[in-house]
Amino acid sequence: RYGGDEFVVILPRTSQEGATIFCNRVLRELERQELTGPAGPCKVRSSIGLATLMPHEFDMNTLPRPIPNAFFQNALRWVFSRADRQVYISKRSGGNGFHFSDQTEWPDPQQPAEALDSSLSATLLSREEK
Repeated sequence: RYGGDEFVVILPRTSQEGATIFCNRVLRELERQELTGPAGPCKVRSSIGLATLMPHEFDMNTLPRPIPNAFFQNALRWVFSRADRQVYISKRSGGNGFHFSDQTEWPDPQQPAEALDSSLSATLLSREEK
């Protein structure tokens, strides 16, 4: 559980095709569920946002050691924020569906943590303006 009524599922080594199959199965299973409340039966629906990281192409021999934690934290924040935006696109489209963001490239692990942070913020702001 990520917060409120939001959940995060991480599907390692899963293509968009595989994630599509997963989302369709989740949506079908939720549609089969029925809750009963004071106003009567209620269907369960979901809006899903997805973001994927492209496979990295780093030369493992040239990566800094240790790789700063900020690198991984920023990469995850970037992916989560993109998936979150897709949730709202799905909701505005009527819900009970899913939307993918463009594939996310890994940040440069050679950059200092401060540069990664500012690069992430600048990219997110520029994408939100579009």
